[in-house]
Amino acid sequence: MSDREIIIRSLQKIDRRIRGNRLLRELMFGLSILLLVPVVFKIWDLFRPFRGVTVIAVLGLWFIGVVVYFASRLSRKGSLTHAAAAIDKKASLHDELKSAYWFLMNPTAIKRSTDWVELQVRRAAQQVIQLDVERHYPTRIPTTSYAVVLLIALFVGLNFVPLSQNHNWAYL
Repeated sequence: MSDREIIIRSLQKIDRRIRGNRLLRELMFGLSILLLVPVVFKIWDLFRPFRGVTVIAVLGLWFIGVVVYFASRLSRKGSLTHAAAAIDKKASLHDELKSAYWFLMNPTAIKRSTDWVELQVRRAAQQVIQLDVERHYPTRIPTTSYAVVLLIALFVGLNFVPLSQNHNWAYL
């Protein structure tokens, strides 16, 4: 495998780890906020019951909002330049990998000193092989995921509160 392939594949792996952690954090945060809507709506329903059509309409709109939010977060892409800069900072590589990636993506920009550029790329490839990506970017469960679980349990529990006017939305 060439130095170029080593650097590109490693940066793709790093980008996937960074993006995965970012997505998990953003989706859990957004879901913890968005789950407040059905919980508050159900609490309101306990005291002033809504008709089934109203419940389905509100929950349908809420679900569409959740899908739009998730789609907007999932569509955001990272870049290999950002991944190179992030791992350079995290592993204290002093912009070695970022520079090597720039040289690989802009081969015509440096016409002189090709031996020096090749040496830089080779050194960066050797450095990136030695990196432990999982150690630098471990998968972390966001603390907001606890709030998500709590809100889901609260929402389910509210459907089974023994009040005479409580409509169990699961039957809808």
